[in-house]
Amino acid sequence: MALGVLFFPEQCLKSMHRSSKCSLCIDVCPTHAIDFKTTSPQLDSLKCMSCGACVALCPTDVFEAKNPSDEEMICFIEEKQRENTQEIVFTCERIQSKEPHFREIPCLARMDFSLLLSCFTNASVSVKLIHGKCEKCHGSSLEKVFEKSITDVKRMQPSAQIELSTLDAYVAKKDEIIEGITRDGYIRRRMLFSLFGKKPALKEAEILTVQHPIVFKDNLYKQHSFKKHDRLRHFIALMRAHVSSNSIIGVQPTIDPLLCKECSICTKVCPTGALGMNEEKEFGIDYTTHACIACHMCEDVCFAKAITFAPKTMDDMFKNEPVLLFEKEEINQNEEDRVVIFRT
Repeated sequence: MALGVLFFPEQCLKSMHRSSKCSLCIDVCPTHAIDFKTTSPQLDSLKCMSCGACVALCPTDVFEAKNPSDEEMICFIEEKQRENTQEIVFTCERIQSKEPHFREIPCLARMDFSLLLSCFTNASVSVKLIHGKCEKCHGSSLEKVFEKSITDVKRMQPSAQIELSTLDAYVAKKDEIIEGITRDGYIRRRMLFSLFGKKPALKEAEILTVQHPIVFKDNLYKQHSFKKHDRLRHFIALMRAHVSSNSIIGVQPTIDPLLCKECSICTKVCPTGALGMNEEKEFGIDYTTHACIACHMCEDVCFAKAITFAPKTMDDMFKNEPVLLFEKEEINQNEEDRVVIFRT
């Protein structure tokens, strides 16, 4: 099952600012198909094994799955909910014996937090994730990805019925054959050809690089949204009735007033406009909680280390009005002791 990928390198945090420390896609990629040898990410289609883990983890939608797309996944989940299905089952492509009602995806690492959460807008449903032998897909790093998504769901809704399991009846055969060779041999062959710079004879995953208009630099103080975050906020809103308002659903920035140098660089690099200058204050920084995607860009660029992240609750997520995150304090000093602050 091939996974076509749309690739938007200019949306990468490292493309926006060289100080970004984000490396989620590189850390999770089991075949090292992603690198940052230039100022923007590069995706090697010969190494990509189409697991979709990068799609699930990237906060700024640099990677977008085509098969199945997010829309197809949501349609499948909503259809099951309309049918009052008590159990929604997802399986990875390594599972050979499948029931008609199972939804096959290339890898369970494709199931990001928002997709899993969408299953529980109906509180009575249960979700089962059945995976094959993850070590066959280059190690256990992928298994940790969907385990983290499960943990995030249960942290927000402890009563969520979600199970991760490996069932012998559905595990792929040890020597699964793909186009005439075993799967392990298939992957090794792709890796070998990539080392010698030649295209493999086997069909590679379709990766399409698409350029978006650069909105981050032209609209510094206007809000820009990302599909994954919008989807997460939508489904959290649907669940507000049966989820505690104190449930932890993420993190949000805080500014230490003793360390802040009032340079305002954090407001200039925020990709969603969640941080912005308060026009009514001599120097103040506003924070719009629902717009924050917790990309940590502000923390990465703050040379004074004044920004850290704290837990964000359900109530915080739905504060639509900006809150004053930082305000310059009046300093009463003698003329000779006055500190001159240079702002950018």
